[in-house]
Amino acid sequence: LQPTSHFKKKAVSQGKSLGRNMRSVKLTYALLTGMLLFSTSTGFVTRARIGKAAVRFVLTQLNVESLSTDFGPSSKFFVDNFWAPQLSSDVAFTDKARMLLLLAQNGDFETRYGDTVGKRRLAAKLLAKRGDSGELSGLVTVEMSLISRLEKEPKSGGEKILGDAISKMGPKQRRAFKGYSTGQLVTEILPDDIDLVPMLSNLAVDLSRRRGGVGLEMCLAAEETSREWGFQDIWLQVEKVNLPAKRLYEEKLGYKVEWENEQPALRIAPDGTFTEVLVPMLTMSKSLS
Repeated sequence: LQPTSHFKKKAVSQGKSLGRNMRSVKLTYALLTGMLLFSTSTGFVTRARIGKAAVRFVLTQLNVESLSTDFGPSSKFFVDNFWAPQLSSDVAFTDKARMLLLLAQNGDFETRYGDTVGKRRLAAKLLAKRGDSGELSGLVTVEMSLISRLEKEPKSGGEKILGDAISKMGPKQRRAFKGYSTGQLVTEILPDDIDLVPMLSNLAVDLSRRRGGVGLEMCLAAEETSREWGFQDIWLQVEKVNLPAKRLYEEKLGYKVEWENEQPALRIAPDGTFTEVLVPMLTMSKSLS
């Protein structure tokens, strides 16, 4: 699964500024990697349940929690198990690149999934699974996104798009929409081809636990969260050449291809820099009813 281009821009900008002061970087790196959270292990539930209390029960049974603070361990986990495996087997990140990437990833997680003073219009969660000893074994994100059926791609900056549309309203119009849910607002004030959907992304599994069911459990947790938000389906994007991921989504989880087209994907180099390349991308969805 591909992270958004928002992370690329943030990683590049943070890398430039943080690179000027490596002492600060090293100190922050040590602090981030030293943070640890613990959780107890429980059983596994395969049957989907509806309702907020039931959703929380399923997430507990999956031993999955929602993280909104202390993103140091999850950032390190993501760098080690999502970004690093994308390099050739005989290549590794430079020390400086790794530190900058870790800090950029931590900043991205904080911005998109951390606690905020006000309420997000587009809800977003970072879900984490732990092993018996409390160590992270899997991560996945799920967030409300705007997707264009006309352009056949997700819209970046969904929060801003919705906010700008609201700001253009007069006082009378705003009062008329008071109390509307985010989904109702999207239907009423955005173009007809724009839908609000929960988007699963950033699936990462500990390298030593792959093909052990962790990825499946993380996807089920994202689906339960989407149900809690009141959605009837869930969406994701995956590169067409990523056959193991395709098998997981299509054969084990029941996702169907909505469309296939070329879209930008991030590629990372040993120095931590990113490039965007156009690749065949599958946009898929699954009914949650």
